Amino acid sequence: MAPPRNPTPGGSRSAVKGHLTRILKTIKDAESEVMTAKLDVELAGEETKLDEKMEHFKKLSVECQK
Repeated sequence: MAPPRNPTPGGSRSAVKGHLTRILKTIKDAESEVMTAKLDVELAGEETKLDEKMEHFKKLSVECQK
């Protein structure tokens, strides 16, 4: 069995960038929908995830520069 891989900051940053892109697309796609209470709650959750992933992305970017 192969040993577990240790992700590099660059690899992790790339993965987080993919998550950011997906979340932004979800938010943008919702612009064309009629705003309902359910959609409002879902978008608030997506915005929270976006903020968390962006902070993680910034930390990984700093690590990549070292």
